[in-house]
This record gives sequence, structure tokens and C-alpha cells, in this order.
Amino acid sequence: SGARSIPPDDGGTIVSLYVQETGAIGAQPILFLHPGLVSGWMWQEPAKEFADYHCLMPDLPGHGSSNRVKWVSFQDTADQVAEVLRERVPGKRAHVVGYSLGAYVTAHLLATAPELIERAVICGAAVRPLPGSALFMNRLIVRFIKSKFLWNGLARMFGIPSEEHETFVHIGLSVSQASYERINSQLASAQLPVGLAGAQCPTLIVAGEKEPKAVVQSVGDLMATLPNGHGYLAPKGDHYWGFKNPETFVQMMQAWINNDSLPQELIPVDDRNRVS
Repeated sequence: SGARSIPPDDGGTIVSLYVQETGAIGAQPILFLHPGLVSGWMWQEPAKEFADYHCLMPDLPGHGSSNRVKWVSFQDTADQVAEVLRERVPGKRAHVVGYSLGAYVTAHLLATAPELIERAVICGAAVRPLPGSALFMNRLIVRFIKSKFLWNGLARMFGIPSEEHETFVHIGLSVSQASYERINSQLASAQLPVGLAGAQCPTLIVAGEKEPKAVVQSVGDLMATLPNGHGYLAPKGDHYWGFKNPETFVQMMQAWINNDSLPQELIPVDDRNRVS
């Protein structure tokens, strides 16, 4: 277990994503893809509940120890993540869990490399235009991304535990401003990835009940596109519900990966109650 990465070359450029690996090397792999503004660090505590699996937690471009890898696009990032799987777990299909930014990347991975995936979780992704309020918030973050004051406020908003507050702020201050600006502009026009309908693997699609309408509606859009997509809402949850209710979030991941019954509090989305 531990972390491995390719060091900077002589030009000072990171040539590969930083990947932390924990659990049982050689066992069934799980790939965890983090939200924007954090890093693979956010999965360290949840991954302890998957000690019997081989857990891979990359830092996405522009974030954490991959902050000098330029963010290009969702598809470029999905291609890099696919290479991580081919290199680290050759010949195996991985469970993939993506949250927010990581969920968008998961959707593109499903569209272009479904053969690498056993079961998937997409949590908090919008495949419709986000409301102006969300985009305005993201623009503010871009503007003040090097401000410790901003990151202290985001730690409270995200529900980061007090003992992890300092680490969250430190990682946040390292986020590449240029990369996050590109991410923000791409989120504004996010849509269903081409080829997603060809992904046959079981996929759990989740949103917080109180997320922006575009995110909640996207659960239905993804269900309608993915042949084996199953949608649920986290009751009274906002976009950060997985941070704020980690017990339910971990139980949900465990149940989905093991093909067991999901936590009863999750609200199933079907054709009768789908938000239109």
C-alpha cells in the first residue's frame, strides 16, 4: 500500500497523475475519483472500509500532487484515468466511484472505456446546464482560489471535520487556478458524453435531494441513457451530502459494490417520481 507517482522530469513537469494506493494489492480494484477543489486525500478515510480491495485514489489534473498536470477536458482526464487502470491493475475490471468532478470523469470513462469497469457510482453530476448561481459561485472560487479565507469558508460549507480542516485548506491552496478556470468553463456546458449508451455495467446514479435542479434532473437523464443505470436521491442532501453523512455514503458504496440492498433512506428515482 501507499502512494506511487512518476517524479517531475528535468523540465519540472509532472508527466503522470499521482496515485495513492491502499488495501490489498492484487485484490479486486476500486478506483475513487474525487470532487473538484480537493484531491484523492478525501478518500483516505472511506477507503479504510475497503481494506480487502485494492484501492486507487488518483489526484486529478490541477489538483493535489497532480496540480502541475494541466486540466484539458473531461475526456482527456478520463483517458488518463483509463491508463492508470491499465497500468496498475492490468487485465482486471475495477469498480469506479466518482463524486462531483470525479462523477463527470466517470461518465466519460463509461462512454469510452467501459471494458475497464465492473460497477460504477456517479454522484452529483449534471448533464444539463447548471444554474447561474452555481456558476457564479465557481467564478468566485476561481478569483479567490489562493485565499486562505476562501478555503476556511469552503471547509465549513463542505462539512470538513475539524481535525481535517488544515489539510483541506493546504490542498485547496495548491489547486491550479488555470486548470480550475478551464474546469469551470467546461462545467457550464456539460452534457451527456457520446457513447454512454453503450456502457452495460451496472451504474448507481445519486444526487442530493436539495441539489440544484439540473443535478437532480440529470439522475433521470443518466438513467434513461445508461442501459443498467439505477437512480437514487439522498434525502435532504445538498451537493456535499457525502462529506456530511459519510456513514450512509460508505454504506451505499459497500452495498452497491457487493450487489446488496442499498441504505433504506435513499429515495429511488423511477418513471413515476422522476423530476422533469
